[in-house]
Amino acid sequence: MAIKLRKQDEVAARTIDLRKKVSLVKQQVGLLAQPAQVEFVLDISGSFAGCYHDNIIQDIVERLAPVALEFDDDGTMPVTLFGVDAHQAPEITQANLCDYVNREVVKKYPFEGGTQYAKPLWNIVQRHFGAAVQEVTVDEGSWFKKKKTETRIIQQPVANLPVFVQFITDGDNQDREETEHLLRMMEVLPIFIQFVGVGNASFAFLRKLDEMNRAFMDNAGFFQVIDIVNASDEQLYKDMLHEFPAWLKKAKAKGLIR
Repeated sequence: MAIKLRKQDEVAARTIDLRKKVSLVKQQVGLLAQPAQVEFVLDISGSFAGCYHDNIIQDIVERLAPVALEFDDDGTMPVTLFGVDAHQAPEITQANLCDYVNREVVKKYPFEGGTQYAKPLWNIVQRHFGAAVQEVTVDEGSWFKKKKTETRIIQQPVANLPVFVQFITDGDNQDREETEHLLRMMEVLPIFIQFVGVGNASFAFLRKLDEMNRAFMDNAGFFQVIDIVNASDEQLYKDMLHEFPAWLKKAKAKGLIR
């Protein structure tokens, strides 16, 4: 179902209304006074193309941008696009929100024939906590003592603000081993990833990530929205913020956040 694009004044009025709804949900879950740096990660794989052309992705962006505006003190939301590769798109602000997806995504980035989660996550890690990342040489353990170079998170940084990631995708990925390995390394970072599955795919891997045991702390959540166009704003925000408060409490207790 195609969604009609809104004009600038309509988007602005809608944002005001949606921010009130986000604020109410924040209050209900105990996050009203909690600031955070909010990131937006958006799937541009070919299977999602129909949702872009029907303006469904623009509608999703308009509905989720108020989350960043309510948490973020600078009123911006960095955007990472991903398919086979990861790309840094312009930040979303109230001023550029109208027709953002067509202008900044569809016209500039072709849809890609694959879905890899690790690359956009590494992008966020490097931007926020690059000092904690290092190239290390490790022994592969073979009889020939062959060595290889790996990128690893080698320290536990402390941040003033948590990073909250809204990660939107329409299907499972091809880099499952790399993604699981990276998420386990990211447990020591003040980053929480909320995966959102849009559509009727099984999302078996994301369900596995949501349920798997962690060595340090659970740093990711998942929920699925089959019909996101008709899902209520209130329910969308409740699902988006459902697991964040518990993670935040543990992150502060473990010294990840000042």
